[in-house]
Amino acid sequence: MKNIIVKPHSDDKKRNLLFLTINSFSIIPLNRFLVNYLKGKFNLSLIESYIQNTYKFDNIDYKEIKSYTNTSTFNNQNIKDKIYKYYFITAKLLKNIGKSEYVLYVQDYSVLIICSLIKKLFFKHNWKIVYHQYEMELLDKMSFYKKIISPDLLIFPEINRAKYFQSFFLKFSQSQLMIFPNTCLISKKTDKDNFCLFQKIKGRITIGHIGNIGTDHYLNLLLALIEELNPKKYFFIIIGKQSYKVKELLTKYSEKENVYLTEEIPHNELKYIYPFINFGIVLYKPIDLNFTFCAPNKLYEYWSYGIPVIAHKLPGLIPLFNNKIQGMLFDFEDTKTTLDNIKDYLEEKTERDSLQSYFANNFSLNSYLELLLSKINSF
Repeated sequence: MKNIIVKPHSDDKKRNLLFLTINSFSIIPLNRFLVNYLKGKFNLSLIESYIQNTYKFDNIDYKEIKSYTNTSTFNNQNIKDKIYKYYFITAKLLKNIGKSEYVLYVQDYSVLIICSLIKKLFFKHNWKIVYHQYEMELLDKMSFYKKIISPDLLIFPEINRAKYFQSFFLKFSQSQLMIFPNTCLISKKTDKDNFCLFQKIKGRITIGHIGNIGTDHYLNLLLALIEELNPKKYFFIIIGKQSYKVKELLTKYSEKENVYLTEEIPHNELKYIYPFINFGIVLYKPIDLNFTFCAPNKLYEYWSYGIPVIAHKLPGLIPLFNNKIQGMLFDFEDTKTTLDNIKDYLEEKTERDSLQSYFANNFSLNSYLELLLSKINSF
């Protein structure tokens, strides 16, 4: 991406920018970069449902709707909690109705509707709304809200999501759209010897899967790779939460000498693991819109460490793989043929430094942050 010249807003005072979501904001790595980049440029506030032991922001006005022990307790919240979240956000917005100027940065379609309604009902024409989509919605079931929502900027992690949204909301122009991949900073080298657990990997090609894994993934392909690849030559790192059924299936593999299997670890500790991985694998199946048009942050983290990625030919991934050094997309539905093709591909020499350079030139986080700031300042 070209460098963006960011013009400061004409007002000498900092503008008010509020991040608000009914979900967990801090758990998403890209959100951490957004806040830390923008917090010196705005009077920045954040409202979220907090999941304990995840990232904590400092030097911002922070409001917690409710704290949850982990993602499981958040996902299984009761109806009272669900209703309270909307009440909390609506009350906070109405409390600040006197502010003449506001940038509302929302990440949920339902919160976008609430913000748009308040903006219209109270004639808050100087309130600007940014909608940054992470989770896709089935918009054909929400056509009633077409005339209500009024974002000034729409941000999507990949082009197919933007096209899908535009197909329902034709009133939005191209200038109101922005593609902002779930990218990250170029990764710094770490001392491999400080993670003694992986000394036994030396001399072997390592395949890594980092992220949650369920039966709605191409799990059978991963298990077939473990079964068929020579354990003296290949090593598997599998990190992430697993459903009960997946745990049962993986149990017999956890004791294999060439498999390292564990649940989630803190995100900032992955920097000690990525340097050991030669190939990353993404196992998403096209079971719904979010998987079909997936934009996983782990994909960019792999690339930032110079790790090529193996994945299924999902519509959301196809536009991103433009250079062979990024990895290969296969037809995971055809397990036998895919196994043979992956075996051949694993024999190819990887170009770690070249991939990191490609990542820096094409997915630079700072370029996207500068472009975002430029667009917000243009309101």
